[in-house]
Amino acid sequence: AAAAEADAALAPALDAIADALKPKGGIEKAGAAALIAAARRGRVGAVRRLLSLKAPTTPPTAKLLDDLGSTLPEATLAAAEAATAAGPPSALVAAAAGGHADALALVLEAADLGRSDGDGGVGAALQAAADAASAPCLEKLLGARGGGGGGAAEDGRTLLMRAAASEAAAEAVAAALALLLSKGGDASARDKDGLTALAHAARAGNEAAVTALLDAAPATLEQPTAEGATPLELAAAAGHAAAADALLRRGAKPKDALATALKAGKLAVAKVLADADGGASLAWSALQARAQTRSARAPLRASSVF
Repeated sequence: AAAAEADAALAPALDAIADALKPKGGIEKAGAAALIAAARRGRVGAVRRLLSLKAPTTPPTAKLLDDLGSTLPEATLAAAEAATAAGPPSALVAAAAGGHADALALVLEAADLGRSDGDGGVGAALQAAADAASAPCLEKLLGARGGGGGGAAEDGRTLLMRAAASEAAAEAVAAALALLLSKGGDASARDKDGLTALAHAARAGNEAAVTALLDAAPATLEQPTAEGATPLELAAAAGHAAAADALLRRGAKPKDALATALKAGKLAVAKVLADADGGASLAWSALQARAQTRSARAPLRASSVF
């Protein structure tokens, strides 16, 4: 409740939450759920108050729940357990995922950064911040962890790859990539599927990220995935014309990508690719003329052009 209140009405709601958590075991059992909810929404006042009450930054373990005992109402306990089960694994991750750097800074001061469970520590928060392309959160977390912007998750995806594939605004993605590259992020690294950060950016259609990553690692322009797809083909298959154009301007070869775009029915990006390939321009014109005389429901096949 406190996390959802407007700033002007926050104090009474915080007092109500403090009273609700007073019973034995209350702050230990339900405090994390409230803190995670506040951090997820960037409610700095709520985060500060809950931390002052010693709310844990991660949910309690099952053993701790059994050992504590509590006089909290069963409905309160059930709501707290449901909230923590469905939400982020820690207040750190919650704040990072929302891009709330001020709330994150407060949680960082209180969090046990020496934990080794790997679920709610700085590593998980860094991944969430990269997914959100939050440069301010990334900078705080990298400072807390020490070291550079490298390292990868179990699937091989680096922070740079996550930021490159982010659905955040282009300006946020560009800022996150610039920060990670300045901290030593490797634009040439590949994940378990053979995708580079550039490939992730192309598949996501992040035009600004494509440009920044090619500046950092131009040799990745034609780097294929484990299945043999180039960044341009990934952009074509997903229908990202702007990203495809950015790759073409840097010298990517269009022919195979054009076939990919036609097979996927991505006509806007197919037009961009055909314009870039002089030999395909006539074929594209013929295809457009024939398309006017055939049923709109008939599929377009790359084999009909080549």
